Amino acid sequence: MKFLIKSNIHTERARFAREIFLAYAGITLICLSSILVFRNFPVAYIESSGFTPFKTISEYIISLILFLFTDSSLCKQRQI
Repeated sequence: MKFLIKSNIHTERARFAREIFLAYAGITLICLSSILVFRNFPVAYIESSGFTPFKTISEYIISLILFLFTDSSLCKQRQI
């Protein structure tokens, strides 16, 4: 009986993981097709005026994410 319960839980987890994977794959496919097929992406550089605000802000956001990840990794490493 316990085997059936564990098997049922494992099956539900596998189904849930598959659904999550398919959802992320669908979102990724939509985003990539939006950029590559429909050319729906903001301009990052204008030859006469240089970088656009989109480029500048996105670089700051990426740098902030990298800094926070590095900081959290160092904090976790120091605790071990």
